[in-house]
Amino acid sequence: MEAGPVQKIRKDGSSLQAAEAVVGMEGDSPEGGNRLGQGKVRLEAVETRGKGTPEDFRGLLRVLSTIASKDLTVEPSNAIPGGKDAHAIVGFVRQLVGTIKENSSRLGGTCAILIGAVSDTASSSEAISKALQDLSDAAAEQSDIVETTTLCLNTMMQKVQEVFDSSKDEKAGILQTVHSIEQMNQAIEQVASELSSLSAVSSLTARAAQNGEESVNKTIDGMERIKVKVFESAAKIKLLGQQSEQIGEIVEVIDEIADQTNLLALNAAIEAARAGEHGRGFAVVADEVRKLAERSRKSTQEIGKLITGIQRGTAEAVKAMEEGSREAESGSEIAQAAGKALTEILTAVEQTDEQIQNISAVTQEMSASSSELAKVADNVTQHVEGNVKNIERFYTATQELDGFVNTLRELFNQNADSLKDLSGQAGQLPAMVEKITTTTQFLSHLGADLKQIAISYKVP
Repeated sequence: MEAGPVQKIRKDGSSLQAAEAVVGMEGDSPEGGNRLGQGKVRLEAVETRGKGTPEDFRGLLRVLSTIASKDLTVEPSNAIPGGKDAHAIVGFVRQLVGTIKENSSRLGGTCAILIGAVSDTASSSEAISKALQDLSDAAAEQSDIVETTTLCLNTMMQKVQEVFDSSKDEKAGILQTVHSIEQMNQAIEQVASELSSLSAVSSLTARAAQNGEESVNKTIDGMERIKVKVFESAAKIKLLGQQSEQIGEIVEVIDEIADQTNLLALNAAIEAARAGEHGRGFAVVADEVRKLAERSRKSTQEIGKLITGIQRGTAEAVKAMEEGSREAESGSEIAQAAGKALTEILTAVEQTDEQIQNISAVTQEMSASSSELAKVADNVTQHVEGNVKNIERFYTATQELDGFVNTLRELFNQNADSLKDLSGQAGQLPAMVEKITTTTQFLSHLGADLKQIAISYKVP
């Protein structure tokens, strides 16, 4: 009877041949130099010839039971039946646990680096918000000064003499305006510097997210391969259980034959007794046949008990493999969720970098406008000084100054709109940073859980 790739059981029960099972696991780390699995693990079961007994399976089952209890210190002897297969299985599981430990530690390190970069990004976003607030406050102050200056100019045009008397105060106010403009220039330069630093941090964060995405994708591939192998093993164990049931049916047939033989021997003994002296030799043969039938029945009963034990163990193994299949499926889903989260992080970081570039361009425009505004303020100062020296030219200078003040008002209005746009864009940064932080912490916890699972195994 052919039993597929796991075992081949022949009708005469004289041969048990185990098929070859190959499990491979390979992968690359985020840097391209690390590997999820070093090399390829290959388990080959050699062909065992001779009469197979239940004891051939017990040694292997004991090793599998020890592995299931998370004890990998067992060293199966090659001398026992199935010892080479058990030794290969233990080596494979040890290497698998080591690979999980190594890659979970790498995942934790990568998350720590990413969390640090996100923290720097959060600090930079706070600095940008503060700088924009300073700019907004300075713009409001300048707007108030411009309105005051306009009121003073209207009064000066009506009363030239009063303008002359208050010209010194106006000069001081204009000088204060120039000073405020210089402060605004410094604030804009500081914003530009912070944006440059933030752009560098954003680039580092993007690279880290890309590396993390590659690592998680490779982890997903590995989980899929493990899941496939677990499903294959479950199918093979189920097949073994079915074959055990068939053997049990054969044993029942043998037991029935033994009962029939015993009955025939009893009938033969009765007939020999009737024959008297002539049937004595036949009675001896009938008694031997009866004894042989009794031994056959006892043997079949013992075999039946062994088959029952094998079936019970096979059922437990099938249950364990089904649980392993569910765990593999769950692990695959978690890894896929992590990959999706990293993709979202990468998209958010790229959008953040694009917004930083836009803010930088606006900041450069603000810097140019501020420089132009400083030049205008210098011209205003020169006009005020001219008014102090010559009262007759004061009226004309006042009209020119009024024109300049209107220009200032327009510039301040433009700057206020720009600052409003910048503030709106800067307000989006904390939410993005928080999202990145939350996802990174989830990955860090996932790596820690994997590491704890690997550590729970006892290795030599």
